Formats: sequence, C-alpha cells, structure tokens
Amino acid sequence: MSRREVISPNTIMNINDPIILGRLYHEKVYSRGEIARMAGTTKSHVHYYMKKFGIQRRPWTGLAPKQNPNLLLKLYRDQGKTLAEVSAILGISKSTARNHIARQIQLRPRSVPFYARDSFSDDETERAYLTGFRAGDVNAFQDSAYTVTARVSTTHQSMLEMFKTCFSPYGCCLLVPRKVFLTGYDWQALIHLDNSFRFLIPKPLVPPSDLELLYSFIAGFGDSDGCWSASEKDGRTTFSFDITSSSQTLLVKLSSRLEEVGYHSHVYLSRAMGTVKLVEGRWGTKRIILTKNTWTLVMKRKEDVKRLAREVMPYSKHKEKISKMRLFLDAKNDDWAQMGPKIDALRTRIRAETAESVSRAEIEYKARHREPVSGVVG
Repeated sequence: MSRREVISPNTIMNINDPIILGRLYHEKVYSRGEIARMAGTTKSHVHYYMKKFGIQRRPWTGLAPKQNPNLLLKLYRDQGKTLAEVSAILGISKSTARNHIARQIQLRPRSVPFYARDSFSDDETERAYLTGFRAGDVNAFQDSAYTVTARVSTTHQSMLEMFKTCFSPYGCCLLVPRKVFLTGYDWQALIHLDNSFRFLIPKPLVPPSDLELLYSFIAGFGDSDGCWSASEKDGRTTFSFDITSSSQTLLVKLSSRLEEVGYHSHVYLSRAMGTVKLVEGRWGTKRIILTKNTWTLVMKRKEDVKRLAREVMPYSKHKEKISKMRLFLDAKNDDWAQMGPKIDALRTRIRAETAESVSRAEIEYKARHREPVSGVVG
C-alpha cells in the first residue's frame, strides 16, 4: 500500500489503537496533522495518544520546510541573528527555530541583542556603597536565569542621577514614568544587570567591619534613606543625621559599629506596626495601616554629625545630600542668622527640582498613554 493510498474512515478513526497509530506514523509516514485530519480530530489529540503509547517521534530529516541545524546555528550563533530574523530568513516559525537551536546550544538572554551588559567591577568600596543603597530604597531581584533587575522609584532628580551614576557603567538605565497616589506622578529607574550583581538581592543585615567600607556603606544607605537636617533652637543651629528602616537588626548593628569608632547614636521605634496614617495624596486622602515596625537611627551631637559628613561625603553620589553636608562643613559657627537663609535656599531649590521632575513625569506618562496634557498644544 503506498503512502497516499486511501484508508477507510473506520480504520483512521481508531487512533487509540497503538498498532494502527504507529503504522500510520512510521510505516506510512503520515504527519500528525494529516492523521488528525483523516481521523476528524486534532493534532494535539494525536500527539496525546502517541505519548500515551510511547510512539517515538521520527528523526528530523532536514526536508523542507525545515532546515539543516548547522544553518540555524550559523545564522543564530555565528552571525548573531535573532530568533525572529532566523525564522524570517528560513521561512520557518519562530518557535521551530527556538526549539531546534535550544537542542544544540544555550539560547542568548532576551536582553542581550538590545542592551550590552558588563559584569561588576569587584571593587569592594563600590560593593559596600551599592549594598548600603540596597539596604534603603533600591529593590533588586532575580528577573531571569541570566538577569538581576535593580529599580527604584522617586520624584527627586538627584536620585535618578545617582541611580544612573551607580549602574550606567554596567548596562542601560531606563526611566519609566508612573501614575501614583501620593505625588500624582513619579519615575521608576531600572536596569537589567548580569548575575555578577546577585550580591544585591538579599537585604544586608550587618554593616562592613572595615572602616573605609563602613563609610562607603553609610554613604549608600544615607543617600537612599538618610536625612541630613539643620534646624533652629534658641537662635543656634542644631545638626542631626538619621536613617529610617524596617530592619531593626541592621540599624542596631550599625549603631554599635559607630559607637566603636567614637560616634554617639541610638535607635528607636519611630512607627509601630498597625499604626493608622491618613495620607494626603494628589487625588484625595488614603487611610494606610503600617504592616511593619519602622525604626530610626539618629545622631544629634554636632561634632559627630559634622565628622560623619566629612568621612561620608567622598563616597556619596546624591547631589542633594552632598549639598547639605557641604553646608554643615562650611559653617563658620552655629549662628542660625547665617545658616538659616542658606538652608532655606537649598530647600527651595530642592522643592523646585522635585516639582519639575514630577511635571516631566506627568507629561511623559500622558504622552505614552495618549492622554491630554494641560498647557501642551500639539
């Protein structure tokens, strides 16, 4: 009987018979699709019975429309073509190209054709800074087998610039505008890194013991979640530095390490879990219940704050924080009449930069989502 001779419908319908199904597939060399059409069923139904009966797939013959595996590898591996380009050139589906290439070599990560990535420098001072940054606002997670994604959300231009300074040597930093409750709009900065950045995934629980690395760590932590403050009391200027975090363990150990090198600080519970907050956002008020305890490390002795600023500033990358530290260190005395106007001017500049950043986020977000933008004609 030839390959294309007519077979009775009753015989064909009986594909749950392993002898008949195996004969049709291997002896008569019908495809699963042809068997399915003759049997009045689906290709997946035929595939189900083949797996059930242990009927092995025929070896790839290299006949059209499939292609020689060496040609697939030449296009994909040697010429750097994408899967879509390979499938278009050879006239096969993208999934077919992917399946046959994956049987022979490991597929490239999806991001490689679009963004080049470099491995971490292994500089310990830089690692300490990035670890401190991770202890604060930045979020890092394993995005795929080959990719660690780091991201942070902010309304501050200085934070966006700091993120780029930290990570742009290792890949392409992306800025995505978002619509949010509190300020209306903000930016999410993110980057896809290679696996040499896996050290960023776990939140740190212990500060570095080495003194230089400790200051670099505090710079990263402070640039993210720290606050350098100056205020007036009885006509004099008071200075303080504090860091807020949900990790009591880290703050207590950091305070102890600072005590060892001559600083005075303490940690206290600033907001208890279950506390109810009424938050005023751009579009109304929201009731929020805190799900974690929030702790604060605070340093208030003027000499300690200025000494810490002097040690930390060389490692800092946040322009707003650096400006505040410089004000503290340049102060000739603690007279508020001299310091107050400088602090107010700095705060005004920061508020203006933040408002500008939020405005740009709003315009970009609405443009991407085809929403009208107030005051923009076009």
